[in-house]
Amino acid sequence: MNATSQKNTGKKNFLPGFFSHFDHSYPIDWVKEFGRDAPLVVEIGFGNGEYLINNANRNPDKNFIGIEINFDLIKKASRRI
Repeated sequence: MNATSQKNTGKKNFLPGFFSHFDHSYPIDWVKEFGRDAPLVVEIGFGNGEYLINNANRNPDKNFIGIEINFDLIKKASRRI
């Protein structure tokens, strides 16, 4: 999904467990987003989400975010959650 079409959707949470950076102010308050203060792990380019989700399941004491630009991969990862 490109930036223009994503902005025009007007959806805050376009997929469960995911959010658009267009709907947030910066810097993002990760404690508020996760509802807890925990170490933050960032994966850039999470692909189908397999590694990110497995790592998050193995480390429930940490907060995980993934950054991905390919919307098809984001949708694929959302089905794994």
